[in-house]
Amino acid sequence: MHYSFFEKRASGRKMATIPRDVTGARAKGRNQVKKPMKIRLRGVVTALGIVLVATFGGIAPATGETSAPDGAGRPSRAGDVFTVYAVPVDVTARNAAIARTLAIRDGERRAFSLLIQRLVMPEHVDRFANLEPARISDLVLGLQFANERSSQVRYIADLTIRFNADKVRTLFRETETPFTQTPGLPLVVLPVLEYAGSRLLWESGNSWYRAWASQDLVNPLLPYVLPEGSVRDQLTVNPFQAMGRDPAQRRLLASAYGAAGAFVPLATVTPDFRDGGVKVAVTWLHDDMAIARRPKETGPEVQVFRARKEESLEDTLRRVAAAVIAARDRIWKERTLIRLDETREIRARVPLRSMEDWAQVQRRLDQVNLIQSVTLSELSVGEARVNLSFAGRADQLVLALSQRDLVLRGYGDDVYIILGEIAGAREITPQFDFVPPGEQVIEVIAPKVLNDWNGAVEDAGVAR
Repeated sequence: MHYSFFEKRASGRKMATIPRDVTGARAKGRNQVKKPMKIRLRGVVTALGIVLVATFGGIAPATGETSAPDGAGRPSRAGDVFTVYAVPVDVTARNAAIARTLAIRDGERRAFSLLIQRLVMPEHVDRFANLEPARISDLVLGLQFANERSSQVRYIADLTIRFNADKVRTLFRETETPFTQTPGLPLVVLPVLEYAGSRLLWESGNSWYRAWASQDLVNPLLPYVLPEGSVRDQLTVNPFQAMGRDPAQRRLLASAYGAAGAFVPLATVTPDFRDGGVKVAVTWLHDDMAIARRPKETGPEVQVFRARKEESLEDTLRRVAAAVIAARDRIWKERTLIRLDETREIRARVPLRSMEDWAQVQRRLDQVNLIQSVTLSELSVGEARVNLSFAGRADQLVLALSQRDLVLRGYGDDVYIILGEIAGAREITPQFDFVPPGEQVIEVIAPKVLNDWNGAVEDAGVAR
């Protein structure tokens, strides 16, 4: 299968200054350098492909058709918070060419609406309701076309639209709108239905599973992967293992789908004696993003919904699933909301086992939208030292780094950025234990991992 991707403009760039290390060698240890080097961390994406639209008497696939949007069993494609995936368009006009042009314009408008809903608080969405189509089009960096079909007068497709991050940030700055740019890691969602004395997960009667299958699970700020319910899935996790305390089987299933962890929403359906309908209580069990607002020791988050008049159970559960996704997105957004005038700088040490570790750190730092610039001040065999400029608060930086498997920790008078592979167990939503100079000190925890790393370096005879 083939797709086309048009890049409209070059993306922004981050530059890191790479000076000589203590030996006078370059970062890769080959040649001497007399001047600091500039290493581009965020490259320019080039234009790809040309779309060929075939027209027939009926609706037919166009050349360049790709796979369908994400559904059950497919890994989430989320990760770029400025990209909106699989926006369906269906336009009829005088001919296919006009229909396609109108469809792209409609797709850009709808994708922009989804982007705004994703990045800003609900009370600020209306600020962008009347943005001119030309301004929206100017924000678009590229388009990807999938599932294209056309006739002589009709055009159908799914559009994935990538927005220019710098221009979107400028729009928020102009309107003085706080926004988030930190997406969460994808989680496997295991919807367990408790109804009439039974607990269902993979069974065909689980209308709660079907409710999640009907949702857009790719575009939320916190994306999800819904397992397909194959024999492998059923053998890996049953309803009791999904709800149980032991996370081993849930983690095994999450790993199989390329997810960072699991989220188990338990929907308990009971009669509502107030009006003769039903009510649905959703308990957030085993939320590996740990975003519930209530303290862990008080129990999991619970939401209660009542069926509306003349609303079927299927419709109620679809509405409830959408409400759960929206509630979790809002909590995450509240944690990660920033203003671009909030800029801070820190100096950090980066433990390294090899130069490949440094390459990994650079790649991951480049994927953290909060970071505005990275400057390398020193690079030696066992350690790098960097200066970071970032938007937002320190706890938000800790959270954003954790989404890229980087751990930010305070240790004595120093701050460390540690690869997750070195730090050990991954912390998807770490506790905030780092406070940079000038901010209120809560408590700085000295992690055992740094003691272990120090010992390992000394055992290896590496001078730091």
